[in-house]
Amino acid sequence: MPKKENFSIFSHYFSVTHENVKKYGEDTIVYMQVGGFFELYGIKKGELITGSKIEEIANICDLQCKEKKITYEGKMVYMAGIPLNSLDKYIERSIQSGYTAVVYVQGDDKDEKERIMDSVYSPGTYISSDTHMKVSNHIMCIWIDKHKSLIRSIHKGDLMVVGISSIDVITGESSFYQYETEYKIIASNFDELQRYVSVYNPSETIVACAEDVKNELGKIMDYSGINSSKIHYVEMTSPLAKNATKQVYQNHIVSEVFQSDTFDVCLEFREKDSATKSYCYLLDFVKERNPKLVNKISLPIFNNVSSRVTLANHTLIQLNILDDASNESKRYGKKSSIMSFLNQCCTTIGKRRFRHLLTNPTTDEKWLQQEYSIIGYLLRDENYELVHHLRNTLHKIKDIEKISRQVISKKVFPASIYDLYDSIQTMQQITTYMKKNKELNNYLVDDDIESTSAWILNKYDNVKSILDKYLIIQDCEGIASNSVLSGNIIIRPGISDEYDDIVSKYNENKKLFDNVHTYLNAITNEVDNPQNTMVYVKIHKTEKSGSYFESTLSRSKLVKKALKLYDAEPGRFSSTVIPIEGINMDEVKFISGNSGNKKIECDAIDIISRNIVKYEDQLTKITMKLFSDILEIIEFELYDDLRSISKYIGKLDLIQCKAYNAKNRNYCCPEIQDAESSFVDAKSMRHCLIEYLQQNELYVPNDITIGKDTTGILLYGTNAVGKTSLIRALGICVIMAQCGMYVPCSSFVYKPYTAVFSRILGNDNLFRGLSTFAVEMSELRVILNNADNHSLILGDELCSGTELQSALSIFVSGLKRLHDRACSFIFATHFHDVIYYDEVKALTNLSVKHMEVTYNPELDALVYDRILKDGPGSNTYGLEVCKSLHLDVDFLDYAYQIRNKYFVESSGALNYNTTRYNAAKLVGKCEMCGVAMGTETHHLAEQHTADKDGFIHSFHKNHQANLVSICETCHNKEHSEPGEKTKRKKKTTAGKSIIE
Repeated sequence: MPKKENFSIFSHYFSVTHENVKKYGEDTIVYMQVGGFFELYGIKKGELITGSKIEEIANICDLQCKEKKITYEGKMVYMAGIPLNSLDKYIERSIQSGYTAVVYVQGDDKDEKERIMDSVYSPGTYISSDTHMKVSNHIMCIWIDKHKSLIRSIHKGDLMVVGISSIDVITGESSFYQYETEYKIIASNFDELQRYVSVYNPSETIVACAEDVKNELGKIMDYSGINSSKIHYVEMTSPLAKNATKQVYQNHIVSEVFQSDTFDVCLEFREKDSATKSYCYLLDFVKERNPKLVNKISLPIFNNVSSRVTLANHTLIQLNILDDASNESKRYGKKSSIMSFLNQCCTTIGKRRFRHLLTNPTTDEKWLQQEYSIIGYLLRDENYELVHHLRNTLHKIKDIEKISRQVISKKVFPASIYDLYDSIQTMQQITTYMKKNKELNNYLVDDDIESTSAWILNKYDNVKSILDKYLIIQDCEGIASNSVLSGNIIIRPGISDEYDDIVSKYNENKKLFDNVHTYLNAITNEVDNPQNTMVYVKIHKTEKSGSYFESTLSRSKLVKKALKLYDAEPGRFSSTVIPIEGINMDEVKFISGNSGNKKIECDAIDIISRNIVKYEDQLTKITMKLFSDILEIIEFELYDDLRSISKYIGKLDLIQCKAYNAKNRNYCCPEIQDAESSFVDAKSMRHCLIEYLQQNELYVPNDITIGKDTTGILLYGTNAVGKTSLIRALGICVIMAQCGMYVPCSSFVYKPYTAVFSRILGNDNLFRGLSTFAVEMSELRVILNNADNHSLILGDELCSGTELQSALSIFVSGLKRLHDRACSFIFATHFHDVIYYDEVKALTNLSVKHMEVTYNPELDALVYDRILKDGPGSNTYGLEVCKSLHLDVDFLDYAYQIRNKYFVESSGALNYNTTRYNAAKLVGKCEMCGVAMGTETHHLAEQHTADKDGFIHSFHKNHQANLVSICETCHNKEHSEPGEKTKRKKKTTAGKSIIE
């Protein structure tokens, strides 16, 4: 029978579980300390276990959920438990599955074990005590307002204002951003939100929106690509959301986290109203869960800055700058994206900086020139050795930014402080090594600092001095949990008298115990085998019993014999055997131990052992308290220095990474030229990723100029020839250049762009529920509304998701709009007919090019030369590509028949029809324009001038020379021209020509 106990621990557990579920949501679990374990409880109700999510958590964390053989309120109690030192591991598993974990710990009152809430963890508010985990952990708040447009605006009707904010709890960096658009729930209106989400990749997201928007939340989540493990939906009418809109609350929250005048001094808080609401709600959300997380966080980076390049239409994904999280992408590992390929930083701090850089290109020409200059400096033969040195040493640097935040959150163990100290020492060596590199030193710190090396070296010295003052650093190594802390002395003498007294007593007893151990082995060794040193007695330790001596059965007999001999004839032993004072060895007993071994004990040894356990326990407790106090000192005295050092490390790692990429991948230095419109002139341009992915074929570089005399390019070519790769390569090179990097070209001259728009196919996964045509029109709308002469537009077909007539019409209209605005644009297309349209011919700055493919008759195959050439190239190639891919012969033959039947221009001359006027005259290409296929036959000397027998003067009206194959447009033109004009075919050196 189970025990019927109304245990107060269960009552308390279920009570606080109910409170926290009400506060944080259904997916909340409570971990409650009970002695040396954290426990979870549930009660069996029929077939279900209720009262908590214990079953789900047990499955997630691989825990055993078992009956406790105790009932609560008449129902069987189920329990799962984890050791105290394993909490981090299980918290992390819980929150990765979207749970909020609430931890209750035991108070100090020994008589009544009161449990008090220690911390609340959710995916975006968790900092692991490990220094090798995630690079960043962002929590984000999205605030969507609906406003009436009361002033003149490019948007008609209601406005949607989106405020976005984020905090990286690992580094303490925060940011916010705001944009507005017309109030329409369409994909393109969430481009900026999607960019922000893809850059910061939040693990937890809060979404607050107006009532009108609420029903469209599903679409918004899809359009913005939010896939956080935990998402909170906030009603605007809730008390907290209402307060976040009031300036009195905003001022209080901002002033509480930063300084009293911050809200008034930083005008962005007043100018960006929705972003401020978002940021204040986020600060309050994080602070309520863990106040330490907002302590000493940085002022938000206001991302609404004029120098940032706008990356529209999911450019970061479409150009493969960022991983798309697909399995196909993961298959390529380091080569899965431009980000993972180029991010060759050696430190976590540097990798974090690189990600921010590559997702935020700039138009700041002064900064760009500075970056190009310092890379050039490092690439000089006499300086590049420094890059090798940096790469060989920087990888030893741990994540100082994260350790700094762990210090504030008290989520750090002595091992991390050792890592911090070791990293500072390594940086000291690096900075000393770089002393002679004045140009690099000047680059790494602010301009107003005179002696750059001295400035940063002083900070290193200060950090080491403070750490050395309070801690024995070398003894901190490897102590990565409280259990390992036991018996380790890491606090400097003189910090605490109580601590020093406990250490003294602990050491005294430990030394005495060790002396007994040495004595027993020494006398036994001399009796049994004086020539060789052996271990006869070992120390065994258990958590409950502490340390004791143990020996095998056979060796214990030798120990017993040695003790008797020493007692009888102490003089026969050498001087190295030191007698133990205060311990009567006659009292030593050999009793049965584990596995047939003998346990060696006596009252005096037992007292020493118990003293060791007692003082070890006291030592662990006081060490934890003192270490916590020391963390507060580190936070107060060193946090600012550690931030400066982190910034220095990030900048150094980032610039060496740029130099390393430039050298090892043969990149060139971009050259900025002033011009009224943005442009790019690239020679031997390559795709930085494809040239390494494609190992079976040498990459073919190409020259391309766009934005000067030619503002737009129509790019033709067979499937798989590399049109899209060329377009992506251009976009990637522009972004790399505007991130201050060298680029994969032999020469790259440009004027920075303020915006990059992409329109590349295969983007449907970003817009679930939208047709291809809807996606295309959504993206085209953004381009047409925002592009100007400082914009770069990259795309496949501008319109391919609808029937041909509409597609061609939209395509041509789009080309004209972009051409008239002097935008730089390039489109890969298969629409060959458009180049013959009068409207397209009138676009004087439009260039037509193709990627060359040649047919090799010996191989009976297409050869992809991939060279960019003038003109449209061949207009039929799809079936030829299918043939090269070994599609079924019968299938291809039938496809050829269809093509020749409905697209006569693609068939050979043997497929031409003869005219009804003369069987010797074939109806082929139009002989007037020489471009389109002839649809009719025209009489040069018109039929109405013939006599009744059909003759016109000396020749018959249907004479082959009087007949021309003509397209409908040219035919109408011939008959619409005023006056009688007689044309004839005449021989010229260029062949037969039609002349008046």
